[in-house]
Amino acid sequence: MPECMVLEKNRLEKKMNWKNEFQILLLMGTSQGFGRLLIDGISQYAFEQGHSIDLEFRGYTEAFPPWVECWKGDGVIVRDTFPQTRQILQKLGLPYIKVHCLDCVSDVEEDLELLMDMAIEHFLFRGLKHFAYFSQCKLFWTHRRKKYFEKALKHRGKQGFYFERQESDMAPFSSWQEKERKRFLRWLHTLPKPVGLLAASDLHARLVLEVCKKHGIRVPYDVSVLGVNDEKWFCRIQSPPLSSIIMDGKKSGYEAMKILCQKIAGESVPEFPVKVPPLGVHTRSSTDVTVVDDQDVVEVLNMIRENACQGVELEEIVAAIGLSRRTLERKFKKAFGHTMNEEIIRTRLERVKELLGETELKISSIASQTGFWSHSHLIHTFQKKVGCSPIQYRNHCQGND
Repeated sequence: MPECMVLEKNRLEKKMNWKNEFQILLLMGTSQGFGRLLIDGISQYAFEQGHSIDLEFRGYTEAFPPWVECWKGDGVIVRDTFPQTRQILQKLGLPYIKVHCLDCVSDVEEDLELLMDMAIEHFLFRGLKHFAYFSQCKLFWTHRRKKYFEKALKHRGKQGFYFERQESDMAPFSSWQEKERKRFLRWLHTLPKPVGLLAASDLHARLVLEVCKKHGIRVPYDVSVLGVNDEKWFCRIQSPPLSSIIMDGKKSGYEAMKILCQKIAGESVPEFPVKVPPLGVHTRSSTDVTVVDDQDVVEVLNMIRENACQGVELEEIVAAIGLSRRTLERKFKKAFGHTMNEEIIRTRLERVKELLGETELKISSIASQTGFWSHSHLIHTFQKKVGCSPIQYRNHCQGND
C-alpha cells in the first residue's frame, strides 16, 4: 500500500476513534464524601476509556456557574432534578444519567431492599427484637428509606417505630421548634428497650447519639444506633464510634458513566433503575451489644464467638452444651432468627472483614486465621454472603479501588 494511502488510513482511523471519546459534564456537588466517591468511579471509567470530564467544585445545593448553560459536549451525569438542573438539561438537550439523586428515583441508585435487609439482619444478629427508624428531616430520599425499612420489617412479620422531623432542613437539635424537640425526646424515651435504630444517614445518626448522651439514654445498651454511608473519619469521631452501612459509591459512579457512554453511542442500556448493593456493615461501638435471655443460647453464642475462628464445628458446640442439636437449634433460631451454623459463618466473616480492612495479610493467611478450610473456601463464602470478592472489599475499605 502506498505511503500516502497508509497515512490517510491512519488519519481516518484516528478520526473514528476520536468520535468515541466523549466529553461529559458532571452536575453534582463535590463537598460531601459520597459525592466524591461517585466522581471517583466516574473518573475511573473515563480514564480507562479515554473520555474527558468537566466539573465545577461546589456544594450540593450551590448554584451552577453561568458557563454550564452554554456548555458543549456529549452527555451529562446529574445527582438531582431541582428546577435549575432541569432547566440546564433542557437547554443542553443532551443524553443524561441520574445517579443517586436525593429528590427522585435514579437511573443508577442504591439497592434499598438489600440495604434494609442488611440493617435488620445486623440488629437481629445481636438479638435485638425492636426496631426503629429516624430521620432528621423529611425529604424524598429519607422518606423512601423509611418506606423500604418498614417494608423489610413487615416481610419478617415485625413492627417498627418511626420518627421523621417534618421539615426539609438539616437543622441541629437545639434549633428545632420546642414542640418538635419534645416530640422526639418522648419518642426516644418510650421506645421499647433495647432497640435497634437505623438513621437515614450518618449525619442523622450523629444527632441521635448526641441527644441520647445528653439525656441519659445508653448507646448501645438501650438504643443501638446504625448509620448509612460509612465515611470513616466521621464515624470514628462520634461518641461512641458509629456503626454504619458501607455504600459502594465508586461502583455507582462507574456504572453511571458506563451507561451514559452506551447511551451516547446509541447502544442498548440496562433496564433502569440499575441497583448497586451495599458492601456490608462496618461495626463499631454504637451497635456492639448482644441481647439474649436464654442461658443455653448465651452459652452457644459465647462458644461460637470465642471459637468460630479456630475452626470449631457445630457438633463440638452441641456436645459441650449437653442438649440435643434439635433443641438448641430451636432455641437459637427463636432468639436470633437464624441457625447456629449461620452464626458461625457470620462470626468468621466479621473477623475476615476486620482483617481485610485493617491489615495487608494474604487471603490464605486470613482463611487460616478465621476457620475456613482454604482460601478458595473463604473467597466462595465471602462472595456469596457479602456480594463482592475479598479483594474488592479490601480495596474499598482501604481506598484503593
